[in-house]
Amino acid sequence: MSIINIDVSFPLDEDGYFRRECPLCIKQFKVKIEEDEINKMGKNQIEDYLLEDSQEEVINQKDLVEYTCPYCGQTSSCNSWWTEEQINYISSYVENIMIELINKNFTGKLKKMARRNSSLEFKGKNLKFKEPWIAPETSNKFKIINLECCDEKIKVDKNENKIYCYYCGFKHELED
Repeated sequence: MSIINIDVSFPLDEDGYFRRECPLCIKQFKVKIEEDEINKMGKNQIEDYLLEDSQEEVINQKDLVEYTCPYCGQTSSCNSWWTEEQINYISSYVENIMIELINKNFTGKLKKMARRNSSLEFKGKNLKFKEPWIAPETSNKFKIINLECCDEKIKVDKNENKIYCYYCGFKHELED
């Protein structure tokens, strides 16, 4: 299999925060992550879709890092915090990879065979690529919280009065 290199960029809000979603309570929040780290996470997610079962050990090693939901306090692996919209966005890249492979290795080869052999006829068309799209970020329903335990900041729902640190799980009582 050849190496496929795709740059995936995700929108950040005006303060540079990236949206995350708890896989358990499904509530959303935002964390401050460098753009190149977000792009790396996106590439890893694409690789997870494309890896064969024999390479499952590689996926499991990436899942060793765990984070804590700021709302419910449950932990989950680092690859579990995607929003549904982010997953759909990443999936469109994966689908385009598959479409390219089908067009090149199946449809293209059948067309060549039909041209070379007059007894064959192929009327197939190349599959069309999907345009990856994700909505721009806003931050109207979130407030910035300083997590003194890890010297980090996150954005959570404005109505929350307690949160857990996304990085270490420490419980914070918030003042109004």
